[in-house]
Amino acid sequence: MENSYTLLADLKAGICFNAVEVRLLRFWEARNVRKGGELKSVDLLFVDENLLDLANTGKQLPDVIGEVNAIRSTITNLIAGSQCVMLTLRLHSGENVCIRMFDSMAVAFHSKFDGYEKEPKIILVTSVNPKIVGGRLFMNATFGTHLYFDSETAVGKEVYNTLVGEGSSQSSSSSKIVHAQKIEPLTVSELNHFINTADSQIIEFLCTAKITGIQQEDGWSYIGCSKCSKKLVREVSSFTCVSHNETNVVATLIANIIYIRYRVTLSVSDHTDTASFLGFDMEMAKLTNIQASKAAQIVVRHEVNH
Repeated sequence: MENSYTLLADLKAGICFNAVEVRLLRFWEARNVRKGGELKSVDLLFVDENLLDLANTGKQLPDVIGEVNAIRSTITNLIAGSQCVMLTLRLHSGENVCIRMFDSMAVAFHSKFDGYEKEPKIILVTSVNPKIVGGRLFMNATFGTHLYFDSETAVGKEVYNTLVGEGSSQSSSSSKIVHAQKIEPLTVSELNHFINTADSQIIEFLCTAKITGIQQEDGWSYIGCSKCSKKLVREVSSFTCVSHNETNVVATLIANIIYIRYRVTLSVSDHTDTASFLGFDMEMAKLTNIQASKAAQIVVRHEVNH
């Protein structure tokens, strides 16, 4: 049985006997110059596999290595421009992280990927900028980002050799790669026509439109289940999650308030038509640059002051 360990984000104040597995990035010594340089304290900067301590700080650009889980892309050719590649890596902990590459970096990734002799299993990505958006961790490639496949580095070779059936063999029974697929652009008119005429299905598309208003009658938030994020049903003295069929499933508490999630109906338009887009937690946090829980605190303070 493997020894379990705690992530930095899960540590609580007070006496702790948890084991924490971290990587030391930097430390600063504080010395007393009046006492011959006597060491007073040492500040340490740590990072775990979730990178949560660095997210949104811009202080460090760490490296990430993991097993390729999926590749999604808007690129159909190698013409530079407004392009995006989303690379999902499975870390040693089993967690999945999404690394986003844009424009020239996305094209550079495709060039390396297409020129590689086989499908890479392990990718090392350097100098990424971690961001927490809507409670989820994303990592954006930077101008200093480099990509290394499989055994191109010593650390990559070590991780590569730990994969079952890999290292000594160049083939595997099934590919874990979801090949890059084109996400089709649609106008608002085309999107409305598709919704009205096509069979019910899940699609991915790019639609560029201008936000013309917010439909306030629908509200802007909801109380989400801490397990599945779906809306809780309000009872007389409790909340119920229909998906789990559990009563008294209370929303996660953050900063002593109920954890609120975004649900905003946006009126949008382009040169072809108008429509209503429904924005949820992660998407609205990107637009507003503030999490729903913090927005709720601002609303409460405003109502109290007025």
